[in-house]
Parts: sequence; C-alpha cells; structure tokens
Amino acid sequence: MNIDFGSQSQEALLTLVNTVMPFGKYAGTKLLNLPEPYLVWFHKQGFPSGKLGEQLASMYEIKLNGLEPLLAPLLYENRNTTRAAFLHSKDIEAVKTRDKNRY
Repeated sequence: MNIDFGSQSQEALLTLVNTVMPFGKYAGTKLLNLPEPYLVWFHKQGFPSGKLGEQLASMYEIKLNGLEPLLAPLLYENRNTTRAAFLHSKDIEAVKTRDKNRY
C-alpha cells in the first residue's frame, strides 16, 4: 500500500496544527493546544461552518485518538529553526522549501 503524503497534505497539517482559535474562551490558542473537553463540547453542539469548523472537527478526531503528541513537533515554536521565521501561516512555503529534502 502506497500513501501519498504530498505537499498539499503537509501544508494542510502544518496549517491545522498552527491555526489560532479566533474567538471564544480560548481565543488566541493554537488548535492543537485546545483542551479536549472544549472540542467535545463543539462536537456535541455542532462545529462552526467553514474551514474553521472542518479544522476543529479534525482536531477533535486527533485528540479523541490520542494523536496530538505526534503533531506537537509541527508547532512552529517546537521546530528546530528560528521561531521568528515561522510566526505567520504565509511562511508555510518557507517550511516546505526547507523540509523538501527531509521526506
């Protein structure tokens, strides 16, 4: 079985992990760092529509299955690079360029 982990899925995963919650009790918190009970509440009440809702639903599944420790190294502040170079999502292209020979 061959799984294609192309650049699009890599970018989506980096974006998911580093997206910041824009509203609510945990505004300003990266989605990976949201408490599981908060995501469970969204799961019961309904996720918001749009991209954020899809991201929250994905993060719910990740946390439900205990996979967040595998994604923690993808947080910009945990990468072995200068933090300032990766503060904004527009710099994902720089991450992809730097990492293209790693995978």
